[in-house]
Amino acid sequence: MGIFKKVIHTKCDSGDTKCSLFISQAFQPPSRNACGECGSISIKRFYGTNWSPIFVVISATSVLAIWLIYSLLKPLLPPPCCVPEYKEYKNSEFGLTMKYPTNWKVEEKPERVLGTIVTFLPLQDETSCNLSLGFEDLTNQISFPITLEKYTSSVYSEINKFLPAGRLIDGKNSILAQRPAFEVNYVTDENSVKIKRSQVWTIIDKHAYIVTHTAKEQEFETCLKTVNPMIESINIAKE
Repeated sequence: MGIFKKVIHTKCDSGDTKCSLFISQAFQPPSRNACGECGSISIKRFYGTNWSPIFVVISATSVLAIWLIYSLLKPLLPPPCCVPEYKEYKNSEFGLTMKYPTNWKVEEKPERVLGTIVTFLPLQDETSCNLSLGFEDLTNQISFPITLEKYTSSVYSEINKFLPAGRLIDGKNSILAQRPAFEVNYVTDENSVKIKRSQVWTIIDKHAYIVTHTAKEQEFETCLKTVNPMIESINIAKE
């Protein structure tokens, strides 16, 4: 390689006893006395023939290690463009609030038979995901006192009655709106399509609040990335 040469010219007033010279880190500052003599200063830096092989190997290894770490972590860190923005749904009648993605829509078509209050769906029909919030008045249906265990037992009876054997996947204790809840997962066959549902419910006073996540079985796990933050944001203010 050739020789790289840099020359910097500077002038200073003869009366200045604290002259300073700013030089980039690529060059070593010259040794000089306080500005007794003013004039030109030449700074030279040589590159090319004396690079250490060990230094080159270490530098290349470090760059490779950083690239490998970045490659491994990149799939775990979604780009900022993919972080969803949220709106807030409010229902003062039932004391419900929930955040949902801006690329989802709200369908408030209450179904008294099923107890559905509202359903959330993607704006685009590119996925089968949907999430619904439900409400059930238990005043005249279950003997008092109404407990989560008692309501869960009645729901299990209904599920087992209408589902084929073996389609009830699991049930477990959970949390909904910072309250004790129960969660159940099951699969149904609808028009030769396997539909998976996850329902979680909690009891407040004499009412049951039910959240249902529905999707095609093969899409269900992917949908959880969007649905879980929605469920975690639910707040129930009604007592």
